[in-house]
Amino acid sequence: MKKNLTFVAGSLLGGLILVACQPDAIKNPKSGLSTQQSMAAQQATISGQLNHAEVLALFNDRSVEGRNLIKQFTFKAWYTDDGLVRQRVTKGGDSVRLHGWWHIDEQGRHCLKWSGRDEHCRIIIQEDDMYKKIYSSPNGEQTTISEFWKFADGNFYGL
Repeated sequence: MKKNLTFVAGSLLGGLILVACQPDAIKNPKSGLSTQQSMAAQQATISGQLNHAEVLALFNDRSVEGRNLIKQFTFKAWYTDDGLVRQRVTKGGDSVRLHGWWHIDEQGRHCLKWSGRDEHCRIIIQEDDMYKKIYSSPNGEQTTISEFWKFADGNFYGL
């Protein structure tokens, strides 16, 4: 009888250890997703997502016109071939110029760093004739940050 109790207790303890050690059992307190779910959400490709070469061809030494949907402003920007970006932002008739840096990371995301601000990297997707910059959260939710509707070679807007 004593052997059976030891075996049962050992089996229960072993089972608990196995469950606790499974990556799927570890939950992120913020997203509520398991480690495996979170990694899958981050690695998932969104329909229309551009790869590294496509994003580089779209922005390298090109001018763009678009709007930021979150902060509600329009912009014209020039992405130089040496990693600088110059942008004119217009909101409510007021215009401001920004200077910063850009690059495409190893995941093909478009990265921007404005003077005095943190760098942000976002994926670019194409929907018909419109390009969109998308934020993809760790739990897989996607938010369109910006839309781009006009592209031109070089410093088209004289920025």
